[in-house]
Amino acid sequence: MPNVSGISARKTIEACKKTMFQKQQNNTLFHAYTIPLLQGMVDHIGLIPGTFKEQYVKYDDNEEDLTIIVFDSAHLAEVRDLVEFIYDVVTEMYYDANTCPYLGQGLYQRLQEKCKTEAELDRIKSVYGFLLDEVP
Repeated sequence: MPNVSGISARKTIEACKKTMFQKQQNNTLFHAYTIPLLQGMVDHIGLIPGTFKEQYVKYDDNEEDLTIIVFDSAHLAEVRDLVEFIYDVVTEMYYDANTCPYLGQGLYQRLQEKCKTEAELDRIKSVYGFLLDEVP
């Protein structure tokens, strides 16, 4: 697993999940939007061959590393949107944490209630089941 600035990216995601459960911010729109995008970024970095280090991207001071990193503009737009979304949530929490619409718990149950078929329920379980999976 690659390290970003000396911190294991997977451990960072697990710490985010654990904190969401501790602060009762799991099973919310915030949880459903941020964790899959962050996990996607970590998985993408994990697919880069060799020993990826962010300083090589900035300065390319490793002449022996011929790794080519391809950036997709759609993924970069997702990262930008994620940062803007997190900024909006933090701003709303600062001014009025009690009414922040992104932190209302029970998203998984609300999605289940909208399902009309067993196939839809199965899809909700497979896509959003992580909302209820507490990190030990």
